[in-house]
Amino acid sequence: MEDIIKQFLQDKSPVIIGISKNGKQWGNELFRAFRRAGFSPVPIGRSVSEIDGVSCYSSIKEPSIKSKNLLLAVSKSNAETILEGAELGQFQAVWFANGSKSKRGIKLAQAKGIQPIYGYCPLMFLNSRGIHKFHYTLKKIFA
Repeated sequence: MEDIIKQFLQDKSPVIIGISKNGKQWGNELFRAFRRAGFSPVPIGRSVSEIDGVSCYSSIKEPSIKSKNLLLAVSKSNAETILEGAELGQFQAVWFANGSKSKRGIKLAQAKGIQPIYGYCPLMFLNSRGIHKFHYTLKKIFA
């Protein structure tokens, strides 16, 4: 799975779904972490027009979205609905953030040719410090 993660992180504009009006939601935190790490993530939130001055999209169906990687910071059922609506070949990889992964979601992704990433927090790979860096080190030692 680390090869898929490396490929995902080469895309400097991943789509992040789960942007919320509540600035402390997980999707917002991931968006900000990717920005701090030098990425230009594409935010998607159904009820949000912008985050930190960046315009949000309301759907992965927006024609101007060119990213091939998707990060889901939504509930399992919302993740499944999003993947049901994804077009075959639209994305190369999907990262299921904490709380978004389900067996059905993984199967939906695979059926659409999307490689799933799960079991790893994205923050472990974004030059994070503290607990995330510690988790990454543990994964490397014991994986």
